[in-house]
Order: sequence, then structure tokens, then C-alpha cells
Amino acid sequence: MADTYQQPHTTVEVIEVPKKRKLYARRCCIPFILCCIATCILIAIGVGLTVFFLYPRIPDLSITYKSAELKSVNANTLSLSITINLNITVDNKNYVTLQADQVVANVTLKNVGAKIGQAKNQGVISFPSMTKTSQIAPLLFVSTITDQDVFLSVAEQCSASGARSVPLSLQGTYNVYYKGISFAYPMTFSQDADVPCCFGSGC
Repeated sequence: MADTYQQPHTTVEVIEVPKKRKLYARRCCIPFILCCIATCILIAIGVGLTVFFLYPRIPDLSITYKSAELKSVNANTLSLSITINLNITVDNKNYVTLQADQVVANVTLKNVGAKIGQAKNQGVISFPSMTKTSQIAPLLFVSTITDQDVFLSVAEQCSASGARSVPLSLQGTYNVYYKGISFAYPMTFSQDADVPCCFGSGC
């Protein structure tokens, strides 16, 4: 019987090499914080500049009577056409242009205390920034006087032998607002005016 050859068993030991862990660089958060702080500072500066330039500063305003003209439209019913020119002075200390509109005045006949009409100015007046400007605002209205006492008083004042002027009292309001900004500042004024007039023969 032939001999058989058996190859000796070989044991191979497998050694597992642990995988190296990837090392991630730790990011520093300081630049991010500095960026946030710088952004906040810039926003604060922007808001501050906006408030400084656009915050409404109440202007110094004054209205004075300049001139007026009274005409009789109808001598039978004494319909009066009155033009009153007011001088509006605005010391605009803002960095934006101011505008005035809706000038409204209640007109009263002083010697009898009777309201004879309401005058309005439909135009828009502009006042440049950082300057003191004066503008003329013409107020127009037509009034029909039906009260007998008022009629006689005006007729006497405006007759050729009378004073040829009518004493009026103006009580009014007007809006001042910022061009392009939704801010309005209502102002009030009170003025007396002697309006030249002359009705009837001899005028």
C-alpha cells in the first residue's frame, strides 16, 4: 500500500488594521461673529442717518396779509368776488422739500361779525430744504350776501363817500407736508385785512 503525503496545515493570522479616522479641521466662529457685529453696526448707522435726514422737523411758519381786491359781481344781490393774497414764509430746517396746500380761510366781516364766505387756495407751494422762503398764496372765493344788515354795511363801506374798504377777519388752516413722505403738519393762522372796494356811482 502506497504512502500518502499530507501537506501540513498552515494557519494564516489576519490582522485587521484599524482605519484611520479622518481629522476635520475645527472651523473658528470668530470671523462669523465679527461679520454679524459689523453688519449690525452698518445697519444702525444707516438707520441713524435716515432718521437724521428724514425725521420731520417742525418748520417755523408765518402768514401775513399782503393785498386783496373786492369786486361786486351783482349790485342787486351784492355778490362779491374777493381775491386775498397771503404771504407764507417758511423757515425749512429739513433736508427735504416742504410743500403747502389746502389753504382755507373763513372770512368774517369784522364790523358786523358776519361770516361772508370761505376762501381756498387750490395750488401747491414748494419750500426748498434748508432755506427760508416766502411765497404768495392767492385765496379766491365768491360770496353772495343776502343778509340785509351785512348788505347795508358793505354797501356803505364801499360807497364813493365811505371808507372804500371793508375790514375782514381771516381765520384759516393750511397743510404743510414733506414731498414724497406721508407726513402732514396742519397749521392755523389768523389775519385781519382792510380790503379796498368801491361800488356805485363815483367809483
